[in-house]
Amino acid sequence: MVTDAAERIIFANAAFATLTGYPAQDIAGRTAADFGPGESEDEASLHAARREALAAGGEFRATFVYRRPDGTPYHLEQSTSPIIDERGRITHYVSVGKDVTARVVREKALHRAATQDALTGLHNRRHGEQLLAKAHRKALARGKPLSVLVCDVDHFKQVNDRFGHPAGDRVLADIGRILRQSVRSGDAVIRWGGEEFVILLDNCPQPAAVELAERIRRRVEAHRDVDAGRLTLSLGLATLRPQETQQDLVARADAALYQAKGAGRNRLSFA
Repeated sequence: MVTDAAERIIFANAAFATLTGYPAQDIAGRTAADFGPGESEDEASLHAARREALAAGGEFRATFVYRRPDGTPYHLEQSTSPIIDERGRITHYVSVGKDVTARVVREKALHRAATQDALTGLHNRRHGEQLLAKAHRKALARGKPLSVLVCDVDHFKQVNDRFGHPAGDRVLADIGRILRQSVRSGDAVIRWGGEEFVILLDNCPQPAAVELAERIRRRVEAHRDVDAGRLTLSLGLATLRPQETQQDLVARADAALYQAKGAGRNRLSFA
């Protein structure tokens, strides 16, 4: 497509009309914003970078998200260049795009498979360890508190033995959902393995972490599974010490978990 200096479309070919889903007669005079690009923070920064590059007379290439009239999203790998007259003024922009939706969808699926636990949708352990390392470096560099909560479903083996693995899978998925809904948006919930979960509480001092952990414990206790009935969690909590390694931090949280289990389960113990 070709636009004027104000980025109003003055020409678009038939392929552009087919891709966007808008009739050719409805395209002229519109801007790219009329085709519904995403409104996320990443998209906003992308468009800001685009405007800055074009204003400086440079080319800009990126993948944008747009929507067809029915709301269907598509991903457009788009390259835009300014046309400059003999006085150095920008008179038009030319943009060439390619539909890369299939590739983006495939890449996202691969990313989910590599980072998410298939049963619960939480971070898997491999990705969780990467998140822990990042949170640990950040906490030490900024001097901010980092708390780690280790949670274990009490008597989970009995659920599998009495009601079968489908019931056990449902219990884990339900508890994963409760954990995710109970924490702050920036906290990471990880299925660490089996019936064990780890929660990374970034910039969270111990008193606030204790309050959050107790909220989680009560919510799980209040939940009723259709087969297993009442479920409970044991929880261990540790808050990062100055210059402590991430391995030692998790080890202290894990030791606190076993204290909670040894003291009768369905309780929180903190290092």
